Amino acid sequence: MLAPVTPPGPAELTFTSGDVRINGQPTLVGALALEPKSRVSVGQGHACLAINRQTDVCLDANTEAVLDDQRGQARTLHLGRGRAVAVLEKRPAERSFSVIAGSVTATALGTAFAVERDAHGAIQVSVMEGRVQVARADTAARVVHAGEQLQNAHQNGAASRQTTRAENLRHWALVAPRRLWQAPSVGILHLETAPHAASVTLDGTALGSTPLSLVLASGEHQLFVEREGHEAQRERFRLTPGQERRLSLALPAETATSKPPAAPAAPAMVVVPSAQDLLKRARTLVGHGDWQGAAAAYQRLRSAHPQSPESHTVLVALGQLQLDRLGQPRQALRSFDAYLKAGGGGLAREARFSSIRAQRALGDRHAEARAIRGYLRQYPQGVDAARLTRRLTELE
Repeated sequence: MLAPVTPPGPAELTFTSGDVRINGQPTLVGALALEPKSRVSVGQGHACLAINRQTDVCLDANTEAVLDDQRGQARTLHLGRGRAVAVLEKRPAERSFSVIAGSVTATALGTAFAVERDAHGAIQVSVMEGRVQVARADTAARVVHAGEQLQNAHQNGAASRQTTRAENLRHWALVAPRRLWQAPSVGILHLETAPHAASVTLDGTALGSTPLSLVLASGEHQLFVEREGHEAQRERFRLTPGQERRLSLALPAETATSKPPAAPAAPAMVVVPSAQDLLKRARTLVGHGDWQGAAAAYQRLRSAHPQSPESHTVLVALGQLQLDRLGQPRQALRSFDAYLKAGGGGLAREARFSSIRAQRALGDRHAEARAIRGYLRQYPQGVDAARLTRRLTELE
């Protein structure tokens, strides 16, 4: 006699930061499961859902998604707009998980992937680990592998390309909070600050802005809360198993007495953060989706510590931000060229490939062809060689 099939379990919120609504109503993490076909809307904030007991899905700012009816073994999430990043553990084959965006269905065959749908309806599927099967009603399904992105997946002839390190880090940053509740014993934390919209770091993980609410492993924890123009606050607390704890922190406005006065006869001493601190700050801003702030932090690192190893390596990450997030292909090209002219390094292939993309964004066909030839001379057996050879034929 066959054993009964265990139901996959209901979906539930595990994390909210900033403006998160369920069916139009502001919400926090709680003990109740989400109703079937619930609409999850994220404004300026982030949210994470536990689905299938083996699947975490985190939603970026300005994202809207709808749960399925939760009747079968398979689970789906309909992405109306924005970005969803899913991380899956091992699960029975019948318990598949898919993200549906318009006519595109991305079904996990591996462990981590992202689906993005912009305001114009363009859809990208990126795979960080494992594989994802991408299907449309009018075309045969195709498999996208780790380190690849299927661009314009909603269109015929959608092309795949290698993803950059910065792109993968952006997706991993969105699901970073999930490590805080992966424990056998958990409680719930609700945090508010006065004023709102303060940046929160919990146990070294950047969580975004207040108010926030999350499932959290029981035990000792440390909060760091900061907001521009206000004094930062640190708070240690303990969460017991099953406890629902509420914390409220006041952030006093900075005043003249908040800082030690400067000596009247001596110039004020300026403390310059270390290269490592500036690099950490930039990566935190990338995780928050603050592309301008991250680029500024990279530039400040290069200005303050021009001889440091970090000053050289961040050129590639800076260029990718300029190209992919800030719409600045000319500045991006300068960053990639500066990296290569200074001797390159472990990111040389990435810098050369990104330079090709920058030339294409600038519409300079001759420069793009020249960059492709240079890339193929350096990496004739590279994973992009066949596709770049085809592109070179088109350009010539």
